[in-house]
Amino acid sequence: MDSNTSKRSSIPASGGGGRSAKHRRPDPPFNRARATTLGRTAVALAACGVLAATGLAWSGAQTVQNAFHTSDALDGAPRSTGAAENILLIGLDSRKDRNGNDLPPDVLAQLHAGDGQEGGYNTNTLILVHVPADGKNITAFSIPRDDYVPVV
Repeated sequence: MDSNTSKRSSIPASGGGGRSAKHRRPDPPFNRARATTLGRTAVALAACGVLAATGLAWSGAQTVQNAFHTSDALDGAPRSTGAAENILLIGLDSRKDRNGNDLPPDVLAQLHAGDGQEGGYNTNTLILVHVPADGKNITAFSIPRDDYVPVV
């Protein structure tokens, strides 16, 4: 037997000097408890995310809703049937802020609203908005009212 032949037979079968199959670590067994814990954690994090998003959306809706003043003047009155909606917007030229305080002179100057001596505190416009049931082609028109003008 040749000495070169005996050396070749001692080279591991894996061919790259790596570990042979009998020295390789076995794959760890599937751990069902760990997988269940990871799954529950993922579901809990998703639920927290949904809860946070819902809270932010609710807070934003409340902020928008509280920015408008509404009236219950028509409570109990007959309502339209169907899904279409009519909204009456009334612009009141009161020269006051939403808390009833007088507006500062610089704001009045920017609004060109005067000081209330001319024209008083009248409603200067009404806007009727019609929202069809399908929500498309919304129509709004302004009805001028109580504008103070000199009569000649």
